[in-house]
Amino acid sequence: MKKLIFITVVCAFVAVPVRADLVTVNIDFQPPNGALYSGLGMVSDSGTYWNPMSLGSTSNLLASDGLTTTSIDVSTTYSYYYSDPGNDLLRDRIIWSDGSNHPGTLSTPAITISDLDAGLLYDIYLYVGHYPQTFTIDGVSKSLTAAGYNQDQSSWTEDVHYVSFLGQSPTGGGSIEIDIYNTAPTDTVVSGMQIHAVPVPGAVLLGMLGLGAAGIKLRKFA
Repeated sequence: MKKLIFITVVCAFVAVPVRADLVTVNIDFQPPNGALYSGLGMVSDSGTYWNPMSLGSTSNLLASDGLTTTSIDVSTTYSYYYSDPGNDLLRDRIIWSDGSNHPGTLSTPAITISDLDAGLLYDIYLYVGHYPQTFTIDGVSKSLTAAGYNQDQSSWTEDVHYVSFLGQSPTGGGSIEIDIYNTAPTDTVVSGMQIHAVPVPGAVLLGMLGLGAAGIKLRKFA
């Protein structure tokens, strides 16, 4: 029996390997040389490092541990940036439009995440302080009402401070496109983003089935 348990546990590591690329990437959108947020977001991840990003694009972002370099790139079509006093994530932002509505179109997305692993799914979290916004990924729209700039992470609420798009599948080219709509005649903005890789559920199930089959076979011949 002990032999069976030992071999089955070993098979578990073979059937469901730990993916080195199951990481979280955090981004703090801000003016150049702004105050970088350091702390937790709403993703279930213990890393506290946030990549600073202003306008344009950035490549090979660091994972939330602040050490692991990823292949993930992010580009935006935003053209302004601004900052106010308050929480270091919510208080600063990049701006797509300046004081007018942005109708939004996925043909020219506001944010493009690229060089993702097409074999994984991704949870996307988007954060905004003060300005109501609507974000769209793959035809699904989610809105937040926003609040002030001063609330800390323990007070953040979904649909107020952030929205989440869970289990997003990259295109065949490994990208996810995000559009943003302004729901009031004010700036169209984004303050932060988390990109959290998760395994495809079917792959986990196949691994579990492989583990079960291995255990049965080992019992038969033990």
